[in-house]
Amino acid sequence: MILIYSQENNQKMVQKYIVDYQTITNSLTNCKLKDKNDLVNNLISLHSLEEEKIFLKQSEILQKESLNRRSLFLVITLILSILLIWFIVKIARINNKIKIANQILLEQNETIKKQNAQLEILISTKDKLFSIIAHDLRSPFNSILGFSNLLMEHIKEYETDQIVQHVAYINKNAKSTLDLLDKLLNWAKNQTGQIQFNPQNLNLNPLIREVIASLEFSARIKNISLEFAPLAEIEVFADSNMLKTIVRNSVQNAIKFTHSQGKVEILTASLPQGVKISVVDNGIGMSKEIVDNLFFIDKTTIAAGTANEKGSGLGLILCKEFIEKHNGKIEIESREGKGSSFSFILSHPIKGLTS
Repeated sequence: MILIYSQENNQKMVQKYIVDYQTITNSLTNCKLKDKNDLVNNLISLHSLEEEKIFLKQSEILQKESLNRRSLFLVITLILSILLIWFIVKIARINNKIKIANQILLEQNETIKKQNAQLEILISTKDKLFSIIAHDLRSPFNSILGFSNLLMEHIKEYETDQIVQHVAYINKNAKSTLDLLDKLLNWAKNQTGQIQFNPQNLNLNPLIREVIASLEFSARIKNISLEFAPLAEIEVFADSNMLKTIVRNSVQNAIKFTHSQGKVEILTASLPQGVKISVVDNGIGMSKEIVDNLFFIDKTTIAAGTANEKGSGLGLILCKEFIEKHNGKIEIESREGKGSSFSFILSHPIKGLTS
């Protein structure tokens, strides 16, 4: 249009279209710049998006790797925990077995100590027993043999009084030896469990009177009074033979250590826990040391009686063992020069059993 109007020499129209051309050109230039800016901005945005996408992928990869590491760590931790728990349980079981083994070993050691102590007692008891057999039995038999030989050899030469004296001595030694032998046999039987324990309801007073009757002669020879005055009829739950042995040995022991003109009392009393039987004398008594060692066969001090009677110490030991079979306990009170008291408690009779 500019060219056309130039040919026509129409300057006004030429000027007009030149202005329009410039306007359009400027407009197109501005549009191109805007498009370029938009394109650059889009490219920048796209690049940013790509970088963000790459970053996100890398982050995802890192997260996956971190998650894998955590999973692996958890698995390893779980395995180590299981192994640790198994190890702790194993150690605990081993420690428990060690404790049990140590406990068994301690118990075995304790048993061995007790067995050694019992063995020492048995050895000491055996030695004491052999000593009694070798000395306390052999000596009376030698005396009996000696006096009997003298009597046999000189019976025609002896006066009647001499013969009676020799026979009485032989008789006395024979009785004491038989009594000792009887105690030895009873003690040995009790140690080996050959004596049967058969408790039953017993009337106590007739049993004591029977024992006293068997010992009256021994007491009369020493001019000792035996006293038994029960207040009432009393029953006990006991083994008859053992109870007779207990009472007889206790009274014999009291007679042995009581002077002439002395007194031995047998007392009975019914208590809530049972029947108490006591043998009390006013004899020579004993020291505390003798009382403490009275029931140990390896420590028993054998003292001669007031009439030089001999003994072995087995009588009271046998009494103690028989009383313990009755779940009882022997109690001794003694003062030197004042006398002694031997007491023990037996159970009351059992209802429903006949005496």
